[in-house]
Amino acid sequence: MSQEPFENHPKEVIENHRRVISITLALLDERLCNIEAWILGREEKGVLYKEENKLTGEQREEIRNEINAIRNILEELKSTLDLFPRTVDSTTTIRGACYAVMEPLCELDPKHLAGYGRPSDFMLSYFEPRRTEMLAHIEKVLQAVSRGNVSEKGGKHEPRT
Repeated sequence: MSQEPFENHPKEVIENHRRVISITLALLDERLCNIEAWILGREEKGVLYKEENKLTGEQREEIRNEINAIRNILEELKSTLDLFPRTVDSTTTIRGACYAVMEPLCELDPKHLAGYGRPSDFMLSYFEPRRTEMLAHIEKVLQAVSRGNVSEKGGKHEPRT
């Protein structure tokens, strides 16, 4: 895109506008990163979760071109409007993921399950201890990420205050 029509105008950007634009466009760029993982062949597999990547080579190339076009605009906007990038800390993301699954897991307790019908003795004796154990492991993950941040190079950082 050409910036010629804007060259003779002062760059007047209200800080609140810069902030909201930066946040919104960073979220867009984050989603582009997720889409990019799909076009690079992403297929995550867990025990009860599986992704299936059905993109064809032609689709991947078309999507890649569109992402590049969007990123070119983002680069221009970042430069022209002095936008700031959003840095995501892995510990924050992990903490958020843990909290997101804790409540639904808590609500699989016998009291809540009773809302779907009385749990059998088997469910009470088999499932409940495993549910509790999974919650304990999630708590340990939270404890691990709360002890402080470790850089990719292995250096320890002080916990955030």
